[in-house]
Amino acid sequence: MTAHTSIGIPYAPQPRPLVGHALRLRRDPLRLLQQASRSGDNLVRLRIGSKDMLLICDAQLTWEVLHNDTVYDKGGPLIELVRELVGDGLATCPRTRHRAYRRQLQPVFAPDHAYDYLAKASVGIQHVVSNWRHGQILDIPVEMRRLALHAAVHGLFSAEPTLDLDSIAQDLTTILVGFAQRVARPPLLDHLPTPSNHRYTAALARFRDTVARTVRARRQSHHEAPDDLLAALLSTDTSHGSAPLNDRQILDHAVTFITAPTATVASVMGWALHLVATHPHVAERLAAEAHANLQGNAAGPEHLPQLTFTAQVITEVLRLYPSVWLMTRIATADTYLGGHLLDAGTVLAYSPYLIHRNPDLYPDPHRFEPGRWTSLTPTPRHAYIPYGAGPRQCIAGQSFATNQMIICLASVAQAWNVHPIAAAALPLRSRAAANLTPRGLHLQLTSQSHPMEHTAQLPNRPRPTAQHPRRTWHI
Repeated sequence: MTAHTSIGIPYAPQPRPLVGHALRLRRDPLRLLQQASRSGDNLVRLRIGSKDMLLICDAQLTWEVLHNDTVYDKGGPLIELVRELVGDGLATCPRTRHRAYRRQLQPVFAPDHAYDYLAKASVGIQHVVSNWRHGQILDIPVEMRRLALHAAVHGLFSAEPTLDLDSIAQDLTTILVGFAQRVARPPLLDHLPTPSNHRYTAALARFRDTVARTVRARRQSHHEAPDDLLAALLSTDTSHGSAPLNDRQILDHAVTFITAPTATVASVMGWALHLVATHPHVAERLAAEAHANLQGNAAGPEHLPQLTFTAQVITEVLRLYPSVWLMTRIATADTYLGGHLLDAGTVLAYSPYLIHRNPDLYPDPHRFEPGRWTSLTPTPRHAYIPYGAGPRQCIAGQSFATNQMIICLASVAQAWNVHPIAAAALPLRSRAAANLTPRGLHLQLTSQSHPMEHTAQLPNRPRPTAQHPRRTWHI
């Protein structure tokens, strides 16, 4: 970077020699963001090792950046990290390819298709929720990832039998742990022959190979293909002059549409259950709405118009704990932003978490208050961006992910009460990973038809060791 970028832009508090803000970003990222924003500056510098990244602290400037992908393209360290997994998929590809991809994939998420996907996803959700047990203690990040993976594979890939969910769940967790380790450390360390690096690279390769085998099997199948996302990828729209997707592009998109909804739904549902468990009056209203409208049936897209309070809860959870809490862009040309001259190549970061907790935009912003969303319409628009904004806004966020989470929460609320574990440490903290996940959250289930005391202590579990680095989850 030249001198232009740094003129007049202050550093966030407490940079350390050599590492800058890297350790703080890794250990307590949300606190760092909040401290950085308190200076009142629109832009604040974060130093990661020897490089600077500009944090946008102003909602209007964030909106400006997100709506100008010609100047502010996908790029920067977080995008590069995710690109290792999803390749050149819709979420990570540069602008030069995004327009064509978006035109080809937009029909896939038309309302009629989204309804069908949600109907299939509800089957996966019900499969998981109905197999929980009275009195069971759930490891919430693990179980929500399991639930979200079932929903994504059922909804978007018709529960494709060649997709090994056990393998995907294990590998996806290893990859997400790897992301957390890589976010704020020098890239040189990522290439050392350490056990964690070996696990990470092996999981990446296995995950992509599993999906690639599924794509090949579907292409070679002589049976009538189900009407799902994979079928749409294999027969993408070329009416706008776009070339058909090749096998590598299909693979990248397929991995994207397994990973993104799984990680997003899992993280938001984890926070949702935590907040419901710690706000009994919300739990009671959710249960009442679910019982009145589902009447013992599995929740599905046909129930969405009636699940208004459930929708408010999910909207509020997305405000407080947006899954994509921090994302990066890169300036493609010299430009002005917030009165500062930025050089081409400048890395910028924006934070929905920071915007959603701005007291100028939301009264009492740290309070969990679903009632603030009675209209379900934020004012102003730039105040609420859980799925981004502008041309790169998540293609499936509002039509699929949010509705899927409403169905998930209603499914849980109809059958189960969730209770905090007495030994759980509060408040919960997260780490600098690709998604905002409640670390160490365990909740106890009680069946609504079999109430019981819920004072269970968190069982002692051995900490992972080098001899036992992996867990197997039976899905």
